[in-house]
Amino acid sequence: MSVYSPKYYDGNINILDTSQSRLSIVGSRSILDQTKLVLENLFDEIKNFNICIVSGGMYGVDICAHNLALLNDMKTIFVLPQGISSYKKSSLNRQLRFKENSEYLYISDYPDNFSPRKYTFLERNKIISIVSDVTLVAQASIKSGSLSTAFSALRNFKKVIAVPISLHNPQFQGTNYLIGRGCVIYLNPDTVLSHLGINHLNFDRRILEIIKDGPITISELVNKLDLRLSLVQKSLLKLILEGEVSFDGTKYRYDL
Repeated sequence: MSVYSPKYYDGNINILDTSQSRLSIVGSRSILDQTKLVLENLFDEIKNFNICIVSGGMYGVDICAHNLALLNDMKTIFVLPQGISSYKKSSLNRQLRFKENSEYLYISDYPDNFSPRKYTFLERNKIISIVSDVTLVAQASIKSGSLSTAFSALRNFKKVIAVPISLHNPQFQGTNYLIGRGCVIYLNPDTVLSHLGINHLNFDRRILEIIKDGPITISELVNKLDLRLSLVQKSLLKLILEGEVSFDGTKYRYDL
């Protein structure tokens, strides 16, 4: 059960109450090409896992993170600094790339047509940190509001990861400052996965060890591993072709 209950919501409210890992991604409204490349590379890896993406629905890093989640059929939560109807009428909402099967949730503490204020952004940042397990600051200047999200996460004893791209570009002085204060330095997608408590290495070996304990269905495997169905299917096919696993039409069995 989530420790936060929004006053207003639209979408699948059950997303807040699942045990799924939640990663918030925040950063500058003026996203740079190198930041986009970092995030695209990150999503190429984390899309295989049951991870929900949390962000604040604004321009730049926020929209990029939400759209990468939607593109890769991942759940995403929009934590809004305004009313939901107000946001849906904005140009921001028109930049989102929803699919027919998209799983999303808008949450807000403000009435439908309430416009954002300076203080509501700060309140939103606190909520982002509360509903997330780990916060990734992808790009931030020293005066970026993303730092308030990071500090709020730290106060809630959550891990904060910061991307260090340039020592000289002011757009990354905030992320470098966070690293200097002891936040985790982002090296690659493994950094995020490990701090979410996901051991993603050696899928085949992990699956084989589970099957050795007894016959198992693919749905049971997916639940045990907390991996995407497509990734489990790929590993099972490899193990079958290698003669280590057999399938009787219902369950997978160890064959050696």
